[in-house]
Amino acid sequence: MRSVPERSTRCTLQGVILVALFSLVFSTSSSAAVLFLSGWEDSSTNISDCSGGPNDALMDLGVWDDYGPGAGSVCAATPDIAQLSTVEKHSGSRSLQVHFKNGDGGNGPDFRIVNALGGNRTNTYFREYIKWDANWKWAGSDHKTVIFGGGGQSTQDVYFNIRGNNGGGASGRIAIHVIPSDTVLSDATNGRVVPGRWYLIEGHIVSGVNGRIEAKLDGVPLTLTTEAGNTVNPANLNTGSGIDYVKLDTTYNVFSYFEANVSGGNSNVYYDDVAVCDSWCGPVGGGADTVPPAAPTNLRPQ
Repeated sequence: MRSVPERSTRCTLQGVILVALFSLVFSTSSSAAVLFLSGWEDSSTNISDCSGGPNDALMDLGVWDDYGPGAGSVCAATPDIAQLSTVEKHSGSRSLQVHFKNGDGGNGPDFRIVNALGGNRTNTYFREYIKWDANWKWAGSDHKTVIFGGGGQSTQDVYFNIRGNNGGGASGRIAIHVIPSDTVLSDATNGRVVPGRWYLIEGHIVSGVNGRIEAKLDGVPLTLTTEAGNTVNPANLNTGSGIDYVKLDTTYNVFSYFEANVSGGNSNVYYDDVAVCDSWCGPVGGGADTVPPAAPTNLRPQ
């Protein structure tokens, strides 16, 4: 039997070790594969570019596909309806800032920005960091933060909203509107937010007639029960046929409440570190903050 040269054996072992180290370095602590990630951090972007073109700062240099109202409306307002902030940010140096002011209309500025994820996902996890200015007030109705749906954006199946507590004021709660089941889910005691600080909101949507909805606030799972609409089991309800897009949405229902209660008649909401993953994304720094490259297959140790 022919013996294997020592050098060949050593090179083979070195290659195995290198591949193993590569996999370790680029694995995530949460084991989450990132499908979509936006923190508006591209250093080459002019943060004042609001043109709708390929270098539009709001679209994170093409990470997002589209936003509305169109660039002509968003950029024509004073101040801009949406812009990048270098003052308020959860991590890095920038966040997306959406400005609300008296006179914006029945639903406020109604800014939204969308990414067509593609495919038809039946198991979708997401993360958003969100903050409201210290003078913010929520009405007792829904304030949209993010929407998921399918059919090439023809359906809007699951809304993650904030509702003002006690009919409106300076505190709110997470309220998840599941359109196919005509129900609103919330936690009776947890899931509360107040202005002036960043929150991590996470969600999990299992699509289908026997689907499931889960949510976390700052890493703490919410115990979801029916708040309004049809009484359902959050672990077994109709959530739609699949997810093929994510849309950040800032609709403020009953904007007259804002106009009557927000001091100065101006306030802002900020988004940062938005991600869609194939398992719980987790917080920034927890692993789901880069799309890891594939391990090399052609290592040639010498």
